Amino acid sequence: MLHNDIVFLDYVLRTRFSIMTIFIKFKDFFNIVILQRGVLGKVEQYYVEKEYQMRGVPHYHILLWI
Repeated sequence: MLHNDIVFLDYVLRTRFSIMTIFIKFKDFFNIVILQRGVLGKVEQYYVEKEYQMRGVPHYHILLWI
C-alpha cells in the first residue's frame, strides 16, 4: 500500500496532513512576504499565538508592529 493510499483511506490522517501542509505554506508566506520583503512596511516586532479549536484544528492570532 502506497503512502497516498493510506492518507486517502484515513480521514483523520488526511485532515492532519492537510493542516500541516497549509501551516508550512503559511509559514513560508509569512517569512518571505511579510518579514523579508516588507509588503506592509518594515516589521519591527511580531507576535504569533497558536490556539486550538475544540476539534483540535489550530488557528493563529498575529500581531505585527510596523
